[in-house]
Amino acid sequence: MTSKMIPDFICLGVPRGGTTWLDNNLRLHPDVFLAQKEIHFFSPSGDCDFYRDHGYDWYRSYFKKAPDNAIAGEVAIHYLASDIARQRISDDYPRMRFIAMLRNPVERFNSIYEFLASRREFRGTLRDFAEDWRGRNQLRTGLYHELIVKWQEACPSSDFCIVLQDDIKSDPAGVYKRVCQFVGADDSFVPESIAKRVNEPKAFRSAFIRKIHRKTAMALSYRRLNWIRMPIKASGLPRLIERMNKGKEYRVPLSAEDREWLVDYYWNDIEALERHMNRDLSAWKC
Repeated sequence: MTSKMIPDFICLGVPRGGTTWLDNNLRLHPDVFLAQKEIHFFSPSGDCDFYRDHGYDWYRSYFKKAPDNAIAGEVAIHYLASDIARQRISDDYPRMRFIAMLRNPVERFNSIYEFLASRREFRGTLRDFAEDWRGRNQLRTGLYHELIVKWQEACPSSDFCIVLQDDIKSDPAGVYKRVCQFVGADDSFVPESIAKRVNEPKAFRSAFIRKIHRKTAMALSYRRLNWIRMPIKASGLPRLIERMNKGKEYRVPLSAEDREWLVDYYWNDIEALERHMNRDLSAWKC
């Protein structure tokens, strides 16, 4: 690679907002090089703070295989709602291209609950989840207008591309074209997987196996043991273990009472986002 500043763009998230779709399809673009998804460099993850403990040499190692002329990017899921990530990125990258992936906040909150329940990482009702620290964080993450304004104020010289999951469902090729134009990639390229659904919630046969799998991956990454982790990942063994441990599709229907409560919680922020984007988001308020 050249010594140019990397990355060229950063996807800010949010969880269950379409980032896996974006990551899968941008990886297929000949002009684009993506680092490993969810490095968690700028925002601490649990007890890990890679920014503080490892620094930019560690971060840039994820881009070392990028061709000299590639458009390099990172797809993350936690940056948008992270005050720490916003401060660090605004300090270190005064000009950046940001992609914000947004989903109906009511549906997204239920999807997060559904996702954790399917993995047996949370037991209880949706209202119980809203009182849990993870649920409180995810409620805040759905206040998109508030968060986007904070990012735009912190990074006034940066460009922002807001992508709605609604549009991915209705016109995936159009969304992909717009993203390619935004990052500076050839917008005539369309991957065959563009309309494929990804990351559907699945139950796990063994919560213990799932827990060990995740903790092992995080431990190897935190200790900078990529020379062990990457060959294991390339072998396909982690994917095989995860596939064998998956059960059937898992859904938790959202009750009318819970939907009404969540719509009321997000109402003012949705209306502010409508004005900010000059777009009708009435489907998010019913």
